[in-house]
Amino acid sequence: MSRVFLNGSIVPAEDARVPLTDRGLWYGDGLFETIRALEGRPCFWERHISRLTEGARFLRIALPQSPESLKQAVVELLRANATTDAVVRVMLTRGTGARGYSPRGADSPTLAMTVHARMLPAAALTLRTASMRVAAGDVLARFKTANKLVSVLARAEAEDNGADEALLLNTDGYLAEAAACNVFWISAGRIYTPPLAAGVDAYAIATALNHLLVVLRIGKTERRMAAAKLLLVDRLPINILGAVLNGVNLKGEFDYYGYASGYAFTEDVVESESTAVQVT
Repeated sequence: MSRVFLNGSIVPAEDARVPLTDRGLWYGDGLFETIRALEGRPCFWERHISRLTEGARFLRIALPQSPESLKQAVVELLRANATTDAVVRVMLTRGTGARGYSPRGADSPTLAMTVHARMLPAAALTLRTASMRVAAGDVLARFKTANKLVSVLARAEAEDNGADEALLLNTDGYLAEAAACNVFWISAGRIYTPPLAAGVDAYAIATALNHLLVVLRIGKTERRMAAAKLLLVDRLPINILGAVLNGVNLKGEFDYYGYASGYAFTEDVVESESTAVQVT
């Protein structure tokens, strides 16, 4: 008999009840984390709980339990399901509230966890670029929000066309992510990702790195992309080493009291050279 965690208690799955007025059901007003468990303990716990905590703070949802007690609850839930190798899904919603978008009065969040068998990935996957797009520069992209309709429809479209997974571009045409995966690739010993401001799960990438060097190039993309990227990075738990500006015209006029040439520019575009990936 499968057992689940609901609002502080571990109960049989068939006894778990969530009101139909829960805002997670009504509006997708909540967050989730999908966590690999190995040897009875959650993997990369600090990364997952940091994103969940930051997301709850951003959405103004009070996390009902401390990170330490929630981690212990994960361990106990795995034990209750007699498994040590599984996937744990943590779900947090704003809880029950009155009809309407206003969150006023929804002061009792719902916190639930379920355990699932780990699915082994295929040796190779067939990918298809989805027709729908994710929003470029979306401030919610760094969290796992409870509304994943774009991913649902992208995966359905991919499967209808014989593919295993869908690649998602953003509204500017840049690669962002896959329907259920982060995207990265290795070339010449270096790891590359889509632009952080493209709609990618920047939190997962940032917390997997120790430092970040921002590389910009004159004449490639809109300033809006670079500004959104820097704003996003500033909110992440990562050390920024500095910035490099490529494509500077050193034959320009002297500016800034003559300390260097080519310092002032009026171009409307700046872009990250190392992360600009366009899929057509």
